[in-house]
Amino acid sequence: MPASALLLVLFAAICHTTWNFLLKRGSRRLETRVGALSSGVVLASPVLAIYSVRDVSPTGGALIVASAVFETGYVFALTSAHAAGDLSLVYPVARGSAALAVVPLAILVLGERPSPSGFTGIALVLAGVFGGNAGAFRRAPLAPGRRRALALALLTGSMTAAGCPLVTR
Repeated sequence: MPASALLLVLFAAICHTTWNFLLKRGSRRLETRVGALSSGVVLASPVLAIYSVRDVSPTGGALIVASAVFETGYVFALTSAHAAGDLSLVYPVARGSAALAVVPLAILVLGERPSPSGFTGIALVLAGVFGGNAGAFRRAPLAPGRRRALALALLTGSMTAAGCPLVTR
């Protein structure tokens, strides 16, 4: 792997973690998320100067709508999860459960067959995400607020995983 690719991945991870940290700390989480999504739409809209909406096939339009539904579900679930629980519980469950769910989806929906090294990589990612937070997972079922945060984090991960097959279609 080129060093530049590794640096880009590490930079993306830092940005993602920082964004979740700031979202957790903020008092106006939903407004922040809606503002970020709106900014993304505005920044992506110049594409419409090159491509007409009429050029999008019906299948493409359906995929765009489905993707928007899953992204909206993701935003509301993650925002609610951050409000309900600790970052140390919400972040790894939301990230790790998506990785856990996307593999069976890729196999069933897309007919993909991960290689043994692919399965090893997935197992290592999950071990890193869930293994390092074993104490947080043992404590989660004890308090109703933690159960809510855990459920919302799992919902967040499922929204991410459900949108993945749409991207590859």
